[in-house]
Amino acid sequence: MVTEPTIDLKKTKDDFGPGFYLTDDRELASEWACSGNGPGYVNGYRIDTSDLDILDLDTTDDSILQWLSLLLQNRTIVPSTITMKKGMKYIQRHHSIDTDQYDVIRGCRAEGSIFSIARAFLSNQISLESLSSVIGSEDAGRQFVLKSPKALNRIEFIGFEEVDHDIHHSRYLERDRRLRTGLQDNDWDGTFIRDIVREDGIDGFLRRDIPG
Repeated sequence: MVTEPTIDLKKTKDDFGPGFYLTDDRELASEWACSGNGPGYVNGYRIDTSDLDILDLDTTDDSILQWLSLLLQNRTIVPSTITMKKGMKYIQRHHSIDTDQYDVIRGCRAEGSIFSIARAFLSNQISLESLSSVIGSEDAGRQFVLKSPKALNRIEFIGFEEVDHDIHHSRYLERDRRLRTGLQDNDWDGTFIRDIVREDGIDGFLRRDIPG
């Protein structure tokens, strides 16, 4: 139970860096709480987001590459090929974000299959369109991270409850399975990381190929 949320500056391996992570989907919260073997508990909060600066990684054409740049900054991803190494450097160079100006970041949580699928894109195994399709699916969980003292001052603890581990762990595994099988079968005509690195500009690919 966390009644007074704080930002752990030493916790740097989460998707979007140090912060206090939340979701507005109760079912997802229950599943994530039961992703392991132990009992699951869900904390409830109320937050006033008015006047907060929010970076929403679902609203812009290149948000997926921005999302990837944050993963590369905060998660450990070791390149396995030269193409993957060049692709990671390209994304960090051209799509990195200064998050210091934001109070809140919203985006897909890179856990389980999502992380593996993101890595598959970086290693040139799947296309940007396939990655976009998976991240945009209903099974891809959205998370919020409070990044600033201003955001933390707006949050209020309202209670907690234990959730049924057997039920929600099964749902967590089933959601993860659907994500793994949700990739497009015909991926030959898509935009791969190798194509992106070869291009001087990515704007044309993003406007033309990523589904809205």
